[in-house]
Amino acid sequence: VVAFPVWTMAYSFREKNKIIKIFCKAMPISFIPFIGLQIYSISVRCKENGITPLRYLGIMLIIFEVVTIFLSLYKNRKYILHTITTGSILLVISTILPVVNMHTISNMSQANRLLKAWKEEEKYSQLTEEQKEIVLSSYYYLINQEDGKKYIPEYLEEETIKDKEKYYN
Repeated sequence: VVAFPVWTMAYSFREKNKIIKIFCKAMPISFIPFIGLQIYSISVRCKENGITPLRYLGIMLIIFEVVTIFLSLYKNRKYILHTITTGSILLVISTILPVVNMHTISNMSQANRLLKAWKEEEKYSQLTEEQKEIVLSSYYYLINQEDGKKYIPEYLEEETIKDKEKYYN
């Protein structure tokens, strides 16, 4: 995130100093392994704990980084100005568009985790400790969201969750 403005600003000084010219060529390429690491890290977090608004924004940032690096390498930065367009489009998708915005996707992800951990025909006492943790985590995430309650299944009642004080105290 910090390196992008640095190498973008340094690019205008590339003709004045040979080291800056080498730096500007190497910088976009040197970040490609970090993108792989970011993709791996965010996918592990999403798989284990579901998507939250911050993880959603992390995914959008990775997409932005990939597009930016591609545009900086493609045709000698001819289309680098389209990073602003890319950022604007990702911002609109993340915040305004229904169904795919960060809050709706996060709520649906947490509701999915809850449904997978606690099937309708099961009783809370039959769940394993791991399933109870998932249920409690997802449940409290959803009830603390503005429209999260509509994602909580009807068969799940607050009184049936017996360990809630233990989990959050």
